[in-house]
Amino acid sequence: MSRPPAPTAPVASRRWIGLALVAAAAGWGAWRLGVGPRSWSGGPRGPAPDFALPVVHGGDPGSRFRLADQRGKVVLLDFWASWCRPCRQQLPAIAAVARRWAERAVVVGVATSDDPAAVREFLRDESPPYPSLLDDRGEAARAYGVASLPTLVVVAPSGALVAVERGVHSEAELDALLTAAEGR
Repeated sequence: MSRPPAPTAPVASRRWIGLALVAAAAGWGAWRLGVGPRSWSGGPRGPAPDFALPVVHGGDPGSRFRLADQRGKVVLLDFWASWCRPCRQQLPAIAAVARRWAERAVVVGVATSDDPAAVREFLRDESPPYPSLLDDRGEAARAYGVASLPTLVVVAPSGALVAVERGVHSEAELDALLTAAEGR
């Protein structure tokens, strides 16, 4: 009995090209969904970019939230959108952490890449226990390099940027991020 002939070079090359395309597509999809490797955490990376955005939930209507005004407190920024399923999945954990850390940290939702009416409807229906801002021009998202949602940003009481994390996080992971930022 004889073996089938080995694939010729063009056939083998096409297989490798096909595998490379599938791997690239899977990587791109994971990046867009916010899964896979997270950006970085654990150490200050310079001052957190300041911003001032309108409060659309959990504060005075028409007021603006300015990050620089939060100096002296740990800040957790949750970049999200109403259409983002992983953002919706993470909401209960963020809400629980916001309640637990109310005396020691400021938790803020930052709606970006979304329709303002859809944001307001989502917030009316879900009513998270923390303020939410509208980044309708994507200025804050660009300043923090938000490339997928959800993205979390942790700022130390000193105003130093401590972590930028993509994807869904558990309450324990959120607690660990905030605890690490407390002493910085």
